[in-house]
Amino acid sequence: LKKILGDKSATDQKKYQPVIQQVNTIFNTLQNESDDALRGRTAKFKAKVQEAIAGLESEIAELKQKSNDLNMPLHQKEAIYESIDSKEKEVNVIIEKVLEEILPEAFAVVKETARRWATNGQLTVTATELDKTLAAKKDG
Repeated sequence: LKKILGDKSATDQKKYQPVIQQVNTIFNTLQNESDDALRGRTAKFKAKVQEAIAGLESEIAELKQKSNDLNMPLHQKEAIYESIDSKEKEVNVIIEKVLEEILPEAFAVVKETARRWATNGQLTVTATELDKTLAAKKDG
């Protein structure tokens, strides 16, 4: 059967080898970055995703607001909800595309973070507002 269909492992390896090479190239450049800079890359990833979907998200919010009109006929509301569903599917496609683009860099960041954690047992970063908020909730 392997002779006819080929080896699944070899097929997967061919498929993912370019990504693995990209990850390793980026990983080698990350070793000189500070822990804060490494953490900052995650914020950049989030911002890139948000930037890509911002237009559609605002359109969805407007449509949802519009659909709250109690005087609007039911058939118009249905059309709005169908439009919302369509735009939400578009958002998912865009998110998937952006995630595919950032995959090698994101994986390299995770790999470098794991290496640092395994080597040092800790990462030293400057606390963000989110960190302070979460710490206040935990302490309170």
